[in-house]
Amino acid sequence: MKILYVALLSILIYLLAAGNILASTFSLSPGKTTISSGSVVPVDFKINTNNESINGVSAYLAYPLDRVEVEWITYSEAFPVQAEESYGEGNIKISRGSFLGETGDVTIATIGFRGKAIGEAVVSFIDGSFAPRTSDSSDSLNFAGSTGATLTIQESQVASTDFFCFLLECIL
Repeated sequence: MKILYVALLSILIYLLAAGNILASTFSLSPGKTTISSGSVVPVDFKINTNNESINGVSAYLAYPLDRVEVEWITYSEAFPVQAEESYGEGNIKISRGSFLGETGDVTIATIGFRGKAIGEAVVSFIDGSFAPRTSDSSDSLNFAGSTGATLTIQESQVASTDFFCFLLECIL
C-alpha cells in the first residue's frame, strides 16, 4: 500500500510540475484574417511567457508558397539582439535574444504577408522552435499550445472598383 501512495504522489508532483516545464506559447495575431490577392496584411508574432523570464526566442514557421509570400518583417523593442532572420521559399526563421529577459505577453515581430493566389494559407510553427528561460536556458516553449494563423486570400477588389469608376466616368 505504501508503494501505491508513493507512486500516486510521484505522479501528482510530475503533473503539477509539467505545467511549469513548458509554460511559454507562441502565437500569430490575428489568428484568422482575410486578404485580397496582391495586398499585404500584417501579422504579429508573439510570445506569452506565463510570467517566466525568457531570454531568447527561435521561431521557425512554414507557409504555402503558392498562396502567400513574406513581403517584410519588422521587430519590436523586445528581444533586441538579432541572431537569425531569413524568409522565403515557404519558411521563416526568427531568432532573437534579450540580455535582461522578457516577461508577459510580448510582441516580437510583425510579418507582412502578401496574398498571391485565392484560397487558404495556413502559417504554422514547426520543429526547432524554442524559448529558453533566463534562469537556466532550459526550453520553456509549449509547442503544442502554440497557435499559427489562417490567411484567406480572396480576389482583389481593386480591379472591379476601377472598372466601376471607369463606367461612371463614361456615363457622366
